[in-house]
Amino acid sequence: MFTVVLTVSVSLFGVFIGITFQKYMNDRDKKFTAYVELMEALAESASGGDIKKANKQYLLAKQKIIFYGSKKAVNQLSKIPNFNASNPNEYMDYLELIKIMRSEASIFPKRQSIPEDILKKILG
Repeated sequence: MFTVVLTVSVSLFGVFIGITFQKYMNDRDKKFTAYVELMEALAESASGGDIKKANKQYLLAKQKIIFYGSKKAVNQLSKIPNFNASNPNEYMDYLELIKIMRSEASIFPKRQSIPEDILKKILG
């Protein structure tokens, strides 16, 4: 009798852990997708592509971040109404948003942050 109870308990615990991990991974994937879409929209507008398409992508990505992102990411996103790389304040806010998104998209929460000077070199 004890072995049956133990087997059932371990099985139920395994199912619970599996469901919890799956939910965590789905939420993480939604965040990551929203963050990538935001980066694509900003890259599209910066490259001089179709401005209407870029604005639409940017608004949709912002909406997804509002739905799936953390409070910290949403607060940082609110500081960037319309991204303008020539505005130093918006550029620094954008770099901070990238750091937040990078840390949140990681499976392991203690991912090392990238210094701003390296991000500036990469992003131009």
